[in-house]
Amino acid sequence: MAKEHAMIESGRRQSLGKRIWKNRWVYLFLLPGIAFVLLFCYGPMYGLVVAFKDSARAFWAVRGRIRGIITSR
Repeated sequence: MAKEHAMIESGRRQSLGKRIWKNRWVYLFLLPGIAFVLLFCYGPMYGLVVAFKDSARAFWAVRGRIRGIITSR
């Protein structure tokens, strides 16, 4: 039976860096999938945060300026 990938001949585990380097192509193939999930699943969450922010103060400030412009004519 073949030895574990994380093992070397002496039976000790390889360092994390060596294991990552050895499997670098697996991680490279995972990058597009991770980017897709981040972009299309977590990206729209920013819009939800902005949509439910309390913007009442900004609304009244703009409305006050518009009211001043309309009544000054």
